[in-house]
Amino acid sequence: MRISGRSKVLFILSTLLSACAPLLRHGTPATIELTGWIGAHQLTLRGQMIATTAVFQLTASQTEFIAITEVYPESTTPVPYHYLVSGPAIAAYERFYFTRGFEPVTYFLRVTRQALGPVTLTNLGGTQNPPCILGMRAVTADKLAKIQRQDRFTLMGVVIESKIGMNAEKQIAQLAQRLPVSPRRGINRAFSCDVAYAARNSQGVRSLLESAHQRAQHYALPVLLFMNSWWAGTPRNVPDGLGGKFDDLTYQQICYTPDSIQPENTKLRTLLGERYNTHYCLTTPNQWSNTPWLTMNSPPLNSYRAQRLRETIKLLNEISQGDTSWIAGIALENEPRYWDTSATQGTKYHGAERWADFNPCVIAAAARDGVTLDPADGLLLQELTWLYRNVARYFQDTVNSAYSALATQGLLGRFPLYTHSLQLASLFPGVKINQAAADWACAVGASTGIESIWCQPSDFDRVRE
Repeated sequence: MRISGRSKVLFILSTLLSACAPLLRHGTPATIELTGWIGAHQLTLRGQMIATTAVFQLTASQTEFIAITEVYPESTTPVPYHYLVSGPAIAAYERFYFTRGFEPVTYFLRVTRQALGPVTLTNLGGTQNPPCILGMRAVTADKLAKIQRQDRFTLMGVVIESKIGMNAEKQIAQLAQRLPVSPRRGINRAFSCDVAYAARNSQGVRSLLESAHQRAQHYALPVLLFMNSWWAGTPRNVPDGLGGKFDDLTYQQICYTPDSIQPENTKLRTLLGERYNTHYCLTTPNQWSNTPWLTMNSPPLNSYRAQRLRETIKLLNEISQGDTSWIAGIALENEPRYWDTSATQGTKYHGAERWADFNPCVIAAAARDGVTLDPADGLLLQELTWLYRNVARYFQDTVNSAYSALATQGLLGRFPLYTHSLQLASLFPGVKINQAAADWACAVGASTGIESIWCQPSDFDRVRE
């Protein structure tokens, strides 16, 4: 079982470490502080660096597991950590782990007898990569079982409006009939509804929410409302109030292909001015109806997104009339990311390496943070890490807008609020600096949602593991 950086990471750590075993002795005493980023937030964690050997005393008389929490420093490449865990209760366990970014990681070992005694950690990785331990404690099987009983895993049946031969109504009816549920495992079910809150007008959003409400009640199947301004939810042909539209070039992500030349683009040259060269290009054409991927740093666009999100949550409150039992939760945004090399993988548009986003508003935002963002001379670590955290900032800003709107409407805490996590390691810029895209979605105020495809109830047991 693995606990990585999430919105409640500090709570998790404080709960875990409050009952940790005391450190008895170790070869080279060293309490160190490690500072790094999880999502848009910088954290400093203190732990024991195991240069040679450390001994922890565990005194619990009734337990079945030992929980060990590690923390790893930021590193631009995967770093191996290797050590031995031994003691009278666990015989021996050899730990070997490759890091991906800064994060606390907890794993559990089953004990072979109830009287624990001392637990010894021996560094096998040499002086260059000593493990850092945040804490160790005994955990009973009853405690883990209680956590699992409190856990809720919802199987969301995806409703695709454009599915050939089956409209949304038929899809939901089929989901209500066939979607598996397992109360014993804490697994419930729902259907999903994409709410293009930034692309539809207010009446269009109201009609969509009313329809979702009616279907949820009719089929006794709650709905996950996916508030989305990406993909098909992109605000295309929507006036920006400044004489343009929100899918104009001004609002689009600007890409850079360092190893290939692109056709001359006079509009892009005008937008970028002296910075322009023919390595710059757009996110279009693409295989998704030539939908442009929009920047995450435009003040007018982000202000519009926040305004429409507030309006949508207000409409949701009006439609609910105090009863939110039909709502399984709200998920925020569908795959916010840069239009990079992997975005066109497997299509005719795939080509050489592609980076983003270098829209003038992104360049200006980086400059305000003291970072000169210029792909023409390559991207330094400082530029790559800024681009990485920029996506996390977008996630956090979106959560802040939704959280505030839910509080204003008296809906806060009535149902879960999720971000949308991309469980990929190959996305730019994280692929260059050993950072997984999943951590973008770690935001204070929301749980981190995971998108994947599950077919059998047994799949959920593996997810929990």
